[in-house]
Amino acid sequence: MFDNNSLQENVKGQIMNRESYASAASAARSGQILDHCTDCGRCLQECGFLRRYGSPLQLAGRFMEQLGTARLAYQCSLCGLCTAVCPLELDPCGMLLEQRVMVSARGQGRWFRHLPLRWYEGCGSSALFSWYGLPEGCTTVFFPGCSLAGSLPERVVDIFQQLGSRIPSLGLVLDCCHKLSHDLGEEQAARAHCHQMLAELAARGVERLLVNCPSCLGLLSAEDAGLSIGTVYEEFAADPGWPEQRCHQGLVTVHDPCSVRTAVPLQRSVRTLLARLGLQIEEMEHHGATTLCCGEGGGVGLINRELALEWAQRRHQEAAGRRIVTYCAGCTSFLSPLGPVSHLIELLFAPAPVLEGEVSRQGPSRTYLNRLALKRRLKLLFEDGVQGRRGPGGRLCWSRSR
Repeated sequence: MFDNNSLQENVKGQIMNRESYASAASAARSGQILDHCTDCGRCLQECGFLRRYGSPLQLAGRFMEQLGTARLAYQCSLCGLCTAVCPLELDPCGMLLEQRVMVSARGQGRWFRHLPLRWYEGCGSSALFSWYGLPEGCTTVFFPGCSLAGSLPERVVDIFQQLGSRIPSLGLVLDCCHKLSHDLGEEQAARAHCHQMLAELAARGVERLLVNCPSCLGLLSAEDAGLSIGTVYEEFAADPGWPEQRCHQGLVTVHDPCSVRTAVPLQRSVRTLLARLGLQIEEMEHHGATTLCCGEGGGVGLINRELALEWAQRRHQEAAGRRIVTYCAGCTSFLSPLGPVSHLIELLFAPAPVLEGEVSRQGPSRTYLNRLALKRRLKLLFEDGVQGRRGPGGRLCWSRSR
């Protein structure tokens, strides 16, 4: 017999357990900062958020006492620069993320201003936008991510064809990694989504995933699902004869996305490819492990637009008029309004128009149409194997290709 009271008690218990776990994790992070931070000010020199709202030591005290901090952590970009420069190797960024997790577990983190991010992510994992194509014998899959598929759909096709020329039976997945949910505090749900996706691919014989998006790389690499996670840039750089074309000699600077500030092999591969194009690289003060956030990180722009733009303006100040090359579609979009910015993929496949300033950016609404058109186009490339899509409840539904 159905017992509604028991069901309600079970759900209530799960919610309380989630809140308790999140609160304990947040307290542990804050406690570590309170116990060891010397308030030396090194991170404040680098971060506008900390200068505005207090040092990690001060924030940890506020978090422990829960003094009106529900909204505060959502103004941090979660870029990790504070953690990178800490002389004691403390993790203020981790503390701020755990604070978001706790706020979310209590049901207080669903800000109205975050609705565009949730809509964007929901589309990426919907039956309308998602699609899996695994040809017979597929062991490697290309995962372009949501942003590049919307902003540069032609380049997604170029990447797939270039990879396919050297990787037999290359598969392709159009889906969302749920990095947005992760950063909004729904870490557990985001990781469960990633693990399910990777486990399904592994069960069908896939051994390797090649991603384009740095955010996807960070989140997917954290899951132990039996797959090797790499990037298209490292794959391209491993071929000494590619790219064959060379640009007119030019001077550029590189913006490393903050989500891969510790991914040294990836950073080297990017610079290798730029050098092969004949471009001269001048590094900005902040690059690699100490790179700056572009301003888009953590959804801060929807809560505190001024703070987000401070990051973008600072980045362009360091670039000092040089063309910025990055390898994140989100960074490209956020930085472009303030000066010359190019996605590395644009330079690799169409260098001349980019350097001559002939590339235009498309509005957000157009990116959704681009993704739908790209899905239709890519499906035509698969004649055998299996295809998949998201069904009710996010379940993956598979069928044979026709």
